[in-house]
Amino acid sequence: MLGKMYMIQSTALFLIGALYLGAPKVAVALYVGESAANNELAQVFIQCMGATCIYASGLMCTASKIHTTGMNKAVAIGHFVSGGLCAFYEFGGKADSLGVLPNMGPIPVRGTLFWAVYHGLSGICFFVGGAAADGGKKKTK
Repeated sequence: MLGKMYMIQSTALFLIGALYLGAPKVAVALYVGESAANNELAQVFIQCMGATCIYASGLMCTASKIHTTGMNKAVAIGHFVSGGLCAFYEFGGKADSLGVLPNMGPIPVRGTLFWAVYHGLSGICFFVGGAAADGGKKKTK
């Protein structure tokens, strides 16, 4: 079951990476609006994030076949850190001061809140699901 979760993550990361690399103006506009979409620095940073997403997509795809308890926990911790950072921005007022839009494109929720929930739930799936599926074994398939 966890192998499928890794493949879902791989697919999502690949699609996000393709959007960020191929259409950085569109990606920036999703978060901070059309007026800031021409900000060249924001476009460069979002393209760097896109490249990282493509890299992580390959790692997730590889891990879908063989993953260890340690890998499951590491992925969970990464999701918790990312989700925590997004939650900090959302609930600490940073999203407002940065000008993050109240809607992420067609999704009627702010981007920082969306990613906080996504990463939190993904972290729980990998942490709890990985521990339950492994039963302490070194490798699972």
